[in-house]
This record gives sequence, structure tokens and C-alpha cells, in this order.
Amino acid sequence: MGAMIQAQNLTLGYGRTPVLQGVNLTVEPGQFWCWLGENGAGKSTLVKAIIGQLKPISGRLTRDPALASPSCMGFVPQRCEFSESLPVSVREFIDLGLAGLGLARAQRGERVRQALAEVALDGLERRDFWS
Repeated sequence: MGAMIQAQNLTLGYGRTPVLQGVNLTVEPGQFWCWLGENGAGKSTLVKAIIGQLKPISGRLTRDPALASPSCMGFVPQRCEFSESLPVSVREFIDLGLAGLGLARAQRGERVRQALAEVALDGLERRDFWS
């Protein structure tokens, strides 16, 4: 089995402004990777490129076709971009994490119930998320 993710001489950035240059890496099946660095070092930029949210400026980035499904890889941003003025229930917020999995509404509802039960929050699904 070949590499799951491979970057060769990758340049990443926003517009034509590079944030990372000369990135080379190979992620083999079964490996776990963690990127550490100071704020602004390019960690999130690299992850966004790997999951397909950011197109490289130059270089080559390949992913195994098995990673093409939106349910296969994800990204948890450093900051929550939701405004507290947005009315959202606990159930709706948890359901957001199931987006892209292709589950029927009933299946998503069951997964939300299971998640709430697992952390002893059953019965709070209708509560305002921000309260």
C-alpha cells in the first residue's frame, strides 16, 4: 500500500503570498502526525491543504482516493466562528459534526442521542447551546 498523503516541494499560502515553502512529507497508512509550532507558523494552512480546503500555490499534493470522502478527514479550527447571537440548540450543534457523513435524519438523531448519553447530558438536546 502506498502513501496516504504525499507533499512534494509544496508552497502554500493565501493569494500569491506564501506561508509555507518547500514542504515535503509522506504520511503512510497507520501513522499519526502532529504539527507543533508558534502562532502563524503555517500549521492550519498545511492541514487545510491536506483536507482539500486550500489549493497549493505550487508543488504537488496527493491523497489516496480513499481519503476523498468528506467523512474521512476533518479539521477542528482553533476558534469557534459561531456567534452567540445565533440561536442554536445543543442537538443542532452536535448534529453539525455529522454533516457530510451521508446519514439519514433518523440516523443522525440516534447518533446525537448516543453522544449526549455518553457524556451524561441526556435531556439537554433542546437547550440553547450558549446557555
